[in-house]
Amino acid sequence: MAERFAAGLCVHLVADGYALVVLSSDGDVDGFLQAFRGHGFAVQAVAEQDWGNEVVWLYKLHARGGE
Repeated sequence: MAERFAAGLCVHLVADGYALVVLSSDGDVDGFLQAFRGHGFAVQAVAEQDWGNEVVWLYKLHARGGE
């Protein structure tokens, strides 16, 4: 799922666009981050929230060079 999402993301972004993605400790965070980077996205952690039983992170993704 991470690979498919990352592979298709660029067609939904305008030039110099970016995506905000929320990932949860209940999911495959490392798999998603690896897939994003593998498809040429720069990944920037924007925020983190620990809810006690789950941690969520907000990431900003943009094509490398569009930073």
